Amino acid sequence: MPQFATQEALETFLKDDTNPQLAEERKQLKSLSLNAEYFTALPPEIAKLVNLELLDLQDSRVSSLPGELGQLSKLRLLDLSNTCIRTLPAELGQLTNLEVLDIQTTNVTELPKVICELTNLQTLVMGNNFIEKIPPEVSQLVNLTKLDLSLSDNVPAGIEQFPRLETLELLAADFPDFPVELTKVKQLKNLNLRYAEVINFPPEFGNLTNLQSLNLSRTIFSELPPEIGKLTNLKTLDLSRCKIKTLPAEIGNLKKLEILLIQQSTLKELPPEIGQLANLEQLYLDHSRLKSLPPEISQLTKLQLLDLNSTEVDLLPPEIGQLQSLELLKCNYLNFKELPKEIQQLQNLQYIVLSNTRLESFPEELLSLANLRGISIKGTRIKELPEELVNLKNLKQLDIEKTSIWEVPDEIENMPGLEIKKPSRAPSIRAQYSRSSLLKTGDVIGNQGVDLDMMGHFGTDTQQEETQVKQTLAIFFDELGFTIKTNTPDETT
Repeated sequence: MPQFATQEALETFLKDDTNPQLAEERKQLKSLSLNAEYFTALPPEIAKLVNLELLDLQDSRVSSLPGELGQLSKLRLLDLSNTCIRTLPAELGQLTNLEVLDIQTTNVTELPKVICELTNLQTLVMGNNFIEKIPPEVSQLVNLTKLDLSLSDNVPAGIEQFPRLETLELLAADFPDFPVELTKVKQLKNLNLRYAEVINFPPEFGNLTNLQSLNLSRTIFSELPPEIGKLTNLKTLDLSRCKIKTLPAEIGNLKKLEILLIQQSTLKELPPEIGQLANLEQLYLDHSRLKSLPPEISQLTKLQLLDLNSTEVDLLPPEIGQLQSLELLKCNYLNFKELPKEIQQLQNLQYIVLSNTRLESFPEELLSLANLRGISIKGTRIKELPEELVNLKNLKQLDIEKTSIWEVPDEIENMPGLEIKKPSRAPSIRAQYSRSSLLKTGDVIGNQGVDLDMMGHFGTDTQQEETQVKQTLAIFFDELGFTIKTNTPDETT
């Protein structure tokens, strides 16, 4: 794809008919990106690019389109976003192979009636502009399945006229009340409200019964409406980084739900109805304020992934042993010292993450899980590995970094295909401050300075390790802006 440094270079490329090489390049060109401010116009000679499939004018200063654009019969994608274009030419209707049209953040005020001729159009991006009404002609766009109204502060009237609209993007939409007009798009399957300013949902929200995916992540509402229970075809629900503290009981009606994401939220508890999600396969609760798992968690017999990383759960309930389909359990940074004995019932478990927990000994319950492929006890207080670990014939990954497990039994070390991440052999440093004395008066933060006497005790065994410690400390204190003065032997205390 040619790169043009100026508008003049672009026009030379398009207009020069004396150079056979340029003529051949124009004929072969399939993709053209003019997304820079120095592009101010699209020359009529653009029609010479007879095989062009992608035309990107994003972020350019182009303000109008020549009628010759309609001659690009092979064009599949036209990106006009973030330009000053006000109108779409009638010749747009000649682009019958167009699949994606992006007019987001433009000055376009209306869709031309000829848009009905774009019978292969699949995606229309038109958020953050001045279009207030959808023309009835869009009913002929039988292949259009995705509409993007991201960054918009309103929804154009007539949106329900798109006959096969399945995906609606409202990323960062700026309206506090979910538009009732959207509830008329009964065939909608995917709705993305990520970053939207929506606070309130009307009762009609429950009319979107064909929804399969609903993304409400990073929104600001604090309570999920009970109408959520009417979305019985929902398979994926994303509530990440929401301000909700619990889920409504109606959540239990989502019998087809397969993926539930509530990570990095203010969620504190799960309702008992969580156990009614009979088809749930993945549950992400990491970095939430969840304090415990309800006993009803045991009813999630199809659950394959459970992420509890960095929650406030300090005890796994015995009911967790009934999650017979569980393959991945993540418990990083949980404040527990032991696992329930029922964990050994998880015979399909393949990966378990117990990093940075308060475990002090290797959980014996894991030794009976024959299908385990990965174990992480990184950052725990565990000091040794049991020799019985060799019985886990499928084990391929073992992470013991940042532990005090300095010796790994040879039998474990030589397990076929096992990759072990071991703790670093760099010596540990225990620094002990003995005293500090202010040798100069004045501003201790200013340039007058402070002298600190420090005495350090370092666990080093060799001269090489001692040298490494000194080098590390020198770099560390230099980053802090300190100057190190070494005591002479007769000054040492």
